[in-house]
Amino acid sequence: MIKEKRIIKRIAAGDEKALELLIDIYSSYVGSVIYAVIGRSMTREDIEETAADVFAEVWLHPEKLREGKVKQFLGAVARNTARNKLRKRDTAISIDENDFLLFDDSFESEVDRHEKSEIINDALKTLSDAERDIFIRFYYYNQNSKMISESLCIPVSTVTTRLSRGRKKMKDFMAQKGWI
Repeated sequence: MIKEKRIIKRIAAGDEKALELLIDIYSSYVGSVIYAVIGRSMTREDIEETAADVFAEVWLHPEKLREGKVKQFLGAVARNTARNKLRKRDTAISIDENDFLLFDDSFESEVDRHEKSEIINDALKTLSDAERDIFIRFYYYNQNSKMISESLCIPVSTVTTRLSRGRKKMKDFMAQKGWI
């Protein structure tokens, strides 16, 4: 604790060596938290860049560090930074990576890929933010329910329920529009 207090004070004073020490101590932990959120959906370089963003946040706002709470703070910043990176990566989903949805062969022949992509994106807009986040993680980023549960800190049953509700909402929306 004394060492942590000293590191916090040194970082607040602008000591780059103290930040390097903090990185040495917590980089594995921060990387693990980021990987739990991002998983295999991004490259190693993306994970490293996200970790750098976390430590940049510490450098820019050292006043947010509290003795005895550094690990928790870094974990929260890492989780939120990784989630934001996922959200910003792709807001629209390409149909090429989403042929899993409710289309049969006759629909495929009637509508080209661009139109299908627009239809899916319109259907995704009917979901709540929480449902859409889970839906995209599951189908687009190929994260399983357990990974999603751990990264969002919610029960697996909540993930599966939201996936089920999301599929039903999207199917109902598409049926209402006459797309299926």
